[in-house]
Amino acid sequence: MSSIESSLVEYVSGNLLEGSVEGLDADTPLLELNILDSVEVLTIVQFMQSEFGVAVPVGRVVPENFGSVRAMCGLVAELKQEANGV
Repeated sequence: MSSIESSLVEYVSGNLLEGSVEGLDADTPLLELNILDSVEVLTIVQFMQSEFGVAVPVGRVVPENFGSVRAMCGLVAELKQEANGV
């Protein structure tokens, strides 16, 4: 598990699942299972910006990027690459 992935799993479990990580992995469908709603997505965006130093454009706040921890990790990686001009 990458450090980004573990940070996101810890954040989701600690803030949205009351500390329970049982059954939560990188591919858990967070939106489909109603673990995340639109307000919680915005709190995750704030967390991503402060924790990983990436700016998340409004156009990137779409279900495909927040459906799972793996999708969020991919978004963070893409944003870091874009910020570094890669």
